Amino acid sequence: MSDENEGKYPSAVSWKTVLLSAVLGVLGTVIATLLISRIQSREPTLTYTIAASVPFSGQNGALSVYQTRVINSGKVEVDDVVILVKLPWGHLEQSRASAPPGVNYSEARQGDSITVTVPNLNPTEAIQVSLVVSSSSGNLPEKPDVSVRGKGVLGTLESDSIQTKESSSFLNAVSISIAAVGLTFGLFVALQTYKITRGSGGQRESGPDRGHRSGQRYVLAYLCRLFGLPKLADGYLERDAETAYWAECDRLGSLAIEDESLRKQITEVLAHLPEYAETISDNAKAVALYNLARIDAFSADYENCKQHLNAALALSPNEIKARLKLDKSVADAQLFVPM
Repeated sequence: MSDENEGKYPSAVSWKTVLLSAVLGVLGTVIATLLISRIQSREPTLTYTIAASVPFSGQNGALSVYQTRVINSGKVEVDDVVILVKLPWGHLEQSRASAPPGVNYSEARQGDSITVTVPNLNPTEAIQVSLVVSSSSGNLPEKPDVSVRGKGVLGTLESDSIQTKESSSFLNAVSISIAAVGLTFGLFVALQTYKITRGSGGQRESGPDRGHRSGQRYVLAYLCRLFGLPKLADGYLERDAETAYWAECDRLGSLAIEDESLRKQITEVLAHLPEYAETISDNAKAVALYNLARIDAFSADYENCKQHLNAALALSPNEIKARLKLDKSVADAQLFVPM
């Protein structure tokens, strides 16, 4: 009996030692991979996306809206961020930068280019630069020239396909390592003669439920399709990056003025946007109402023009007053309304 036990237990202990070493080895590989990834992630990183724009033709030429979004995609803050957006050709009608509350920035426009300077950009914070561009010849570039840099880092153009592939490769590597650990642990348990029933199956991450009323381009696509503008709706859905309500309201207002066949439908979109969108700022609501006033002024509907203008002023007085100084057609339309 003693001889039989001496033949069994040393062998069992040997297998335990081998399997335990394998488990520790796989765990060490996973931990080392994660540590290297964490060290690399501490480097400053700036990435940006450029939304492709399809020019819209009107009576006075072509009109396009370009949007560039810059994000601190690293794990450390980036100082002295400078964003330069320049048009190879075309005329810059309007430009604007937007950022989350608390992010300080300054804008400087020179000719057909705009420079946005951000003293400090924390991880995950982003800033968006939007341009409204026109061309009397109808010839406009698909994308503007963009340069992004910060202290010790140059911005890189983000490619969704490359980013997805890299992310998938990393997750696959981690999944394989975890699977190896699980397999080794299972064998170790089996050699200990424990019977364990383990259910297998994966659980997918469904992510947060983001209704389309929270995504700006989805809201605009829905309203455009609802009021008979399917081409505009498809254009929003085909964009790679998010859009901005205020810039699209300006573009839609200009399209309505230039193309009478679209005027009624666009008016409906602008009128329903402030109520339908779940996340829309007072400033964007004011811009939508202001563009309704622009359309009213062009159509000589001075009574509605004044009503829309007063509503816009109540929401964002500084923005609307600044526009009235430049847009005399809307400012003068108030003079035709009887007191």
